[in-house]
Amino acid sequence: MGIVGNARWIDQANTPQSGLRSARATNAKRAVVLGAGFIGMEVASVLAQQGLATTMVFPGTRIWERFFTPEMSAFFRRYYEAQKVAIMPRVRPGALPG
Repeated sequence: MGIVGNARWIDQANTPQSGLRSARATNAKRAVVLGAGFIGMEVASVLAQQGLATTMVFPGTRIWERFFTPEMSAFFRRYYEAQKVAIMPRVRPGALPG
């Protein structure tokens, strides 16, 4: 699985476009986006729109919970689910193999 945002690519995955370039460079079919803040949301959206099976993983209980109200988080969760982005809250990756 191509992981956009791991230690190897941290300098490349700070915008949606750079995340997409990283995924294309490896011919990835799937991507995991770590985080559900502004950049994570944008990267997940672009990757999903480009046809990658995308999973958004984050330690919180809802999307961008530090900024959004619960209602806004729910709106964006529905938006991502409609794009077929898998949402995985309350997950803290222990390792990023690759």
